[in-house]
Amino acid sequence: MDNRDYRPRGDIPEQIRSAVKDAIDSMDFGQLNQAIGDTVNTALDKVKQMKPQVRPKPLEIRVNKRGMVSGILFTVFGSIGSVGFSVLTLILAIVVAVPLQSFAGWWAVGTLGSIAACFYVMLFLGIRNNLRIGRLKEYIKELKVYGKGYCELERLEKSSSRSLSYIRKDLRKMLKLGMLPDARMDDQETCLLLNEETYQQYRLTVDSLRERQKEEQQRQTAQKELKKEQGKSPVEASIARGREYIETLDRLRESIGDVEMTGKLVRLDAVLEQLFTALKKQPKQLDELDQFMEYYLPTTVKLVTSYQEFAAVEFPGDNIKRAKKEIRQTLDTINGAFEKLLDDFYQDKTFDVLSDASVLQSMLAREGLTASEFRQDED
Repeated sequence: MDNRDYRPRGDIPEQIRSAVKDAIDSMDFGQLNQAIGDTVNTALDKVKQMKPQVRPKPLEIRVNKRGMVSGILFTVFGSIGSVGFSVLTLILAIVVAVPLQSFAGWWAVGTLGSIAACFYVMLFLGIRNNLRIGRLKEYIKELKVYGKGYCELERLEKSSSRSLSYIRKDLRKMLKLGMLPDARMDDQETCLLLNEETYQQYRLTVDSLRERQKEEQQRQTAQKELKKEQGKSPVEASIARGREYIETLDRLRESIGDVEMTGKLVRLDAVLEQLFTALKKQPKQLDELDQFMEYYLPTTVKLVTSYQEFAAVEFPGDNIKRAKKEIRQTLDTINGAFEKLLDDFYQDKTFDVLSDASVLQSMLAREGLTASEFRQDED
């Protein structure tokens, strides 16, 4: 392969294609890497030149200078009217009312004074609106200097001679009047959010924070419960888990309002409580009860939850009626299973009692003291 100079010239893709073609034709790939390497810097420069220069978008703040026109008009007419009618009132009082001491003169003075008072109120409202517009312009100026979609109220406090509480109250009023249509304050009223995009980001952040706090609270609660569980004996822990299921079923039962279903759930509660009592006396049965509860109680909760939803339907169709009937039948089966387990718990004890009774009867028979013998003696 000829020792060619592959420094970037002209079209870079063409240079690379040419270098590759030459390498393939000559089967000499020694300078191909150099040829491609020589084009890299130039290619990067061209890409940078082609890439548009991203300039920061100037902050746009939509402003509604509500009250500006009325402020000017109220100030102008309020000034003219208040001064004019104040002078007329004073002249009338000096010329007519005071010298003549007539009712009509004082009535005229009172009327002119009332009109002057109305113009003073108009002047006050105009000045208030003008001052609010002036403060709005100051806030906008500072917000644009800051150049972000949000601004802490403390920053506005530092840039003005007003207190933080005054600025918070002032902005609250401006937002209520719609003078900053796109802006809102955060939940704590410590920051001004200037557009919808910023507000949505804030809401996502707050919601995410609350979710993390909720998860942390749940984790801490779970740890506390775990510590409590670890401090309990296996029997106590098993009974506690069973009672949690009972509490859930009781809450569902209260909202169902179905007499038949309520009776079945009350029956299940009673059987479980008897099982817990038996378990305390016979802790060796723990594994049996734990297994049974894990088999049937979660399923029972799901079934009763579905039944509650079906029971809330005002006009149930055939499918809902059939489903409710099947759930009731299934609950009967579950109750029967727990009752059978309770019977098994007492199986050994009943066997012992029957054995003792049989032995006693045998002993009495040998001594001629059976019930039949008693009856013969009585005869």
